[in-house]
Amino acid sequence: MIVLVFTLRAERNLPLWFVGVSLAGIGSGLSWGGVFALVLRNVEAARLSLASSIVQTTQRIGNALGVATAVTVLGRSVTHSVDDYRRAVAALAVASAIAVCCNLWLAAQRQSRSGLG
Repeated sequence: MIVLVFTLRAERNLPLWFVGVSLAGIGSGLSWGGVFALVLRNVEAARLSLASSIVQTTQRIGNALGVATAVTVLGRSVTHSVDDYRRAVAALAVASAIAVCCNLWLAAQRQSRSGLG
């Protein structure tokens, strides 16, 4: 997303757009597999379906909030200039960075409580 924030311009540049979207997709694909493995690794067999559905629901809520953020940022303007899209991508990048920071903080809290940190 950061690539898109800094490279979106009025003139089309499909190779650059492809790189930005591909990096976002690769990052998303790599992160969700790890999230599912992390959540489900200590779950007892009888509760695997419950834990999996909670993770799936959380993922979908996050997707809905991301789309709502993009629509809110883009919906402010009738012209839909490149700046509007850049603003939307920047807002999503900031939201992603906040989510990463929250996850790192939660992981540190868990480690300190378990005596590993």
